[in-house]
Amino acid sequence: MLPQLEKAARILAKASKILTEELDLVAEAGTDLDVGALWAAVEEAMPRTAVAGAVATVESLVPEDDGSAEAAMREKLALRYNTVRLFLSLLGESDALGAAPAGRRVLTAVRRLPALSRRRVRRPAVLAGRPARRRR
Repeated sequence: MLPQLEKAARILAKASKILTEELDLVAEAGTDLDVGALWAAVEEAMPRTAVAGAVATVESLVPEDDGSAEAAMREKLALRYNTVRLFLSLLGESDALGAAPAGRRVLTAVRRLPALSRRRVRRPAVLAGRPARRRR
């Protein structure tokens, strides 16, 4: 998802820069806007189909409403967690993190991660729209 979005953003940024520069030239010259000339300037750098494809990619990957992108990212992270979870105990056994004073604190926290992953929660906070409430 992210590589596609990055590629589309680069294409659209380049096209936007060309359009902005051309519009500035039209404004300075005080002439009428020639849409064909604008497209010709963009098409010198990239085909029109690449611009249209980039627009379609951004529209499909970036939702219109606020918050849904964040929820989608949390869901993707939760799916990745199942892959990483297997390595948490191995990471805690490594002494490499204890080489520096700051690393010792990280190592202590990492060693507690497997225990945290075994605890039961009613609703995973990472997938919910809002953080889970703490029990009192």
